[in-house]
Amino acid sequence: MAVTGAIMAVGTVVPPWNLFRLSYLHIFRPLGLLRPNVAEEDPAQHRFALGLGAVVTLAGLAALVLGVPVVGWVLSWAVLILAFINLSVNF
Repeated sequence: MAVTGAIMAVGTVVPPWNLFRLSYLHIFRPLGLLRPNVAEEDPAQHRFALGLGAVVTLAGLAALVLGVPVVGWVLSWAVLILAFINLSVNF
């Protein structure tokens, strides 16, 4: 969770270093595992979602470290489920 939260935080602050975007562009798309869905959108919305995901993921990590595992796992799974929905149905 710490690594995922850090990747999301860095991708929010320095968009060219967004590891998730880079892996999509250089691994998943060339292998044909994911196809592009071209749409004219404001990238600020995606950066906001990435930043919010980083905050929630890191909050979940903090909850786990502080001994509140139910809160930690709920926050972590929420980010995972929302990311999957975004990937699978372009929500």
